[in-house]
Amino acid sequence: MVYLNPRQKTILRYLAAKKDWVKSHEMAVILGVSDRTVRNDIAYINSLVEGEENVIISHRKGYRINDDDKARKMLVEDNSDIPNDPDERANFLLKKLVFEKRGLNIYQLAEEIMVSESTIASDLKRLNKILKEYGRDLSVVRKSDEIFLEGSEKEKRSLLSELLFNETNHSYFNLTKYKRYFKDIDLITIQKYLIETVKKYDFLLNEVALVNLLVHIAITVERIKNKNFLLNCNIKCDTFFWKPE
Repeated sequence: MVYLNPRQKTILRYLAAKKDWVKSHEMAVILGVSDRTVRNDIAYINSLVEGEENVIISHRKGYRINDDDKARKMLVEDNSDIPNDPDERANFLLKKLVFEKRGLNIYQLAEEIMVSESTIASDLKRLNKILKEYGRDLSVVRKSDEIFLEGSEKEKRSLLSELLFNETNHSYFNLTKYKRYFKDIDLITIQKYLIETVKKYDFLLNEVALVNLLVHIAITVERIKNKNFLLNCNIKCDTFFWKPE
């Protein structure tokens, strides 16, 4: 398993997005470290690659990625969240649009997932097609260099619930698969109190419904923390929850 610290990942992603020579001093300023630290990080990254060719090559002009495939593979092996194909990218973008407090900068986003700005722009049309197929009254719009998800809070929460269940391959009972999205929320404690409440009042909930409710609560807490509220609270539960098939 390849291990890269956050700074080393940033170096790889930055060079991959630039697709040109970059001086060590430029990266040092961005990272807030010395030129020597950048050079040491690059040496470490190259030491992880098998074979004679380095993933990052040096020149008097600076540094650049020598092999995009190797760079992407290193980031993927490091369990990064970089999507590898259009379907993964679509899910990544939709979840990011729901979770982020503000719009997404298209250039920063392109750098983060190692694709071109034109690829992101093309993805926007695909995202709106997917939203239509989901039957969601939502749309992805671009305003200058920012991307936004427009629509009601109810629709956004329901979409997020569906995306999370789909991504976990319907492994409803494995809470560890959801923890990455709710880092500041104690899912285990919520589960504990839910189970106690269900038993106390003799509610009839199967395991799928219980996890569905738990994830819904986590989404609600996360959205409220980011000051996203439901304007209309007169909503029936059975019309709000996404029901896994």
